[in-house]
Amino acid sequence: MVLVNENVVEIINEQINKEFYSGYLYLSMAGYFCGMNFQGFANFTQEYSKKKIELGLKLFNNLIIRKVTVNLYQIKTPDREFNNPLDVFLRMSDNEQMLTDSIMNAIKPVERDNDRQTLSLIDCYIKDQEKELTELQYLISKLKYFKNDDSILYLLDREFRR
Repeated sequence: MVLVNENVVEIINEQINKEFYSGYLYLSMAGYFCGMNFQGFANFTQEYSKKKIELGLKLFNNLIIRKVTVNLYQIKTPDREFNNPLDVFLRMSDNEQMLTDSIMNAIKPVERDNDRQTLSLIDCYIKDQEKELTELQYLISKLKYFKNDDSILYLLDREFRR
């Protein structure tokens, strides 16, 4: 078993908190979309919520199986007020970029400690982040182009109905 540097443990603990917060934020966004009767967008944001919580659990388990104490911090209350669907997806994109930047800051200390297990997890994470950011940019570009036109919102929402 590879020992985990305390600095890396703290970085991972903070990332767990950020992932769980993001899950709550995206769940809040799903509630916003349900209130607007945009079930496709609600499904989309709810799926992102699940992904964030699952990733937080993967990071959690990565520390647990290595017999490291996990510090779970208080999760702040997410925003509940949004201006329109474009505002939601812009906030999601900003949040996803913050998560990516945060995990990128973990790479150097993890590499320095030659912690291959955590590096492997981070590599998978970064690939998923790139896909998610691309998907969000697609939505944002459509919404900006059509300026929240109701018929376009309806069509985009239908793309995400399951």
